[in-house]
Amino acid sequence: MRADRSMLGPSLHRDQIMAMNRVQFQAGLSLPAFLKRYGNAQQCEQALEISRWPQGFVCPRCAATAHS
Repeated sequence: MRADRSMLGPSLHRDQIMAMNRVQFQAGLSLPAFLKRYGNAQQCEQALEISRWPQGFVCPRCAATAHS
């Protein structure tokens, strides 16, 4: 989703806007729903792992499936 000028506001410039991805922009996700889903470190870590490794973690060097 690209930000148009109306979304930037008076004090922001286009080069200050980070690109949105599917994790950052979840239409319809309210603050209470966000906090329920990502409200603590364990939930955030799990969401990140699922987003980064949808089929589970595999080390690119040794093919191990466990990490420390």
